[in-house]
Amino acid sequence: ENWILRKTNVVRLTRNSSLLERALAEESMVDWFQSRGVSEDFYAIHGGAVPLLSLENDLLGTLCISGLPDTEDHSAAMEILRNYKTLKYLLVYRK
Repeated sequence: ENWILRKTNVVRLTRNSSLLERALAEESMVDWFQSRGVSEDFYAIHGGAVPLLSLENDLLGTLCISGLPDTEDHSAAMEILRNYKTLKYLLVYRK
């Protein structure tokens, strides 16, 4: 059950967070895996994986947290990104 790889695969496929993909599937009442033609063996629409996008909207990578309940995984990932953004701002504009 490689959760990190499976969540990351969702981001690579969709360029959306794994939690957003689950919410969209639930809202649309569709089987996400069937609609995408992929297997649950390789994809997991559980929170925790978020895309890292460039200013040009290119996918640079994925930040993935796993081990907590999925909404907590997602919250932890978002908190890390917020802290990074704040730290980067402070370092750039403190000079």
